[in-house]
Order: sequence, then C-alpha cells, then structure tokens
Amino acid sequence: LCSPFDLLPNDAPDGAEATGEAGDDDGAPAYAPARHGSAGGKATAGKAGKENIGLLAREMGEHIHKLVTMTGYYICRKDTRTVKGELMQFGTWLDIEGRFFDTVHFPDQVKKTPFRGRGIYRIRGRLVADFSFMSLETHSMERLPYRADGRYGG
Repeated sequence: LCSPFDLLPNDAPDGAEATGEAGDDDGAPAYAPARHGSAGGKATAGKAGKENIGLLAREMGEHIHKLVTMTGYYICRKDTRTVKGELMQFGTWLDIEGRFFDTVHFPDQVKKTPFRGRGIYRIRGRLVADFSFMSLETHSMERLPYRADGRYGG
C-alpha cells in the first residue's frame, strides 16, 4: 500500500506558502515551510513539486501561539456540544511522517469549514498548548483532491 500523501497531484507551486492570514500579533505571515523531495532527511510529499505540506507534527512545539498551516490525513473526530448547545469538534490526524496531531474546531469554524469525509486536508490555525498538550485551533481547512487514476478514465 502507498501513503495517501503519494496520491496528491503534482501540479502545486514550489516554495513556502503564506496563508494570507496574520501570523503572530505582529502581522507576520503564517508559517508554512515548503516540503519537497527528500533533501536532508526532511519529510516529503512524494515526488518533487507535490503539494506544500506545511508544518510537521514534530515541529509544533517550536511554534506555539503562531498561525501555521499543517497537512494531515484525517483519522477521526469527536463531536461535542458547548454550554450553549453549539456543535464543537476535535480532530485527530496523521502527518506525512506518520505522527499524530490534534485539532480543535470551535462552533463558528465548524459552520464555515466542516469535515468533508476521509482524505487529506490542509488545516490553518493557531497552535496552542494546554497542560503541555499541543493542538491546532482551526481557522480554516480544506480537503485536498487526490490525483485522477488514469486506469479509470481520469
């Protein structure tokens, strides 16, 4: 079996991506380093030129309170209700290195960018640490398309 990250299309632009959101409170762009190829033992997204995968789970501790972009394979979510009865969710993901990370989806974000089923998602948000446990407070997320399988007319 292959990694689901190997199924991402090859047509994404190279280089680091700025998310267009403010980074720290100083207005700097959100951190999203490019990960291409296999230079220096870094994570890869398959062949060079693949989708920008952003921050890795092992790097989360270095970017607490910053806006970041991460890419993860959706594992599961937990639905819960706030005191006001609004839907809130928690997500569990695997990054390209096979490390787990977690996300928090507050009610306004659940309405704006809901989960869209199995697959790989690009997730933008602020990294937080509660009792030394790191998670990504989601500001937006999008499900990434897999490349078409030419064997079936795609």
